[in-house]
Amino acid sequence: MASQTLKDGSSIFYVMRVIAIIPAYNEEETIGDVIRETKKYVDDVIVINDGSTDRTEDVAKKAGAKVVSHVLNRGVGAAVRTGIKVALMEDADYTIQIDGDGQHNAEYIPDFIKMAEKGYDIVI
Repeated sequence: MASQTLKDGSSIFYVMRVIAIIPAYNEEETIGDVIRETKKYVDDVIVINDGSTDRTEDVAKKAGAKVVSHVLNRGVGAAVRTGIKVALMEDADYTIQIDGDGQHNAEYIPDFIKMAEKGYDIVI
């Protein structure tokens, strides 16, 4: 929960919305587990299916993620940009990027959020 102080000195409180974006290219073997683990720590998961030719999109949807697909593989940079744009349209206060191959440990997400709440613009 976060708060904002108004000009009159009063405060308003609101719940922060955390969205994970997962750029993925041909990750059908790992994407489901990555999504299920990530969902424990965030409000929503958006997978950017970057032109995969395998079942990445289907597996991601079955695991409970929203999926945005690029028709052609455009690279991880383009997938991340798409993910950030979609997360902002979904009113994300914080956006966390997790790789679809399982190399990132989702249990560290709360640590990243704590650092962001301290005022850091980017936490790596």
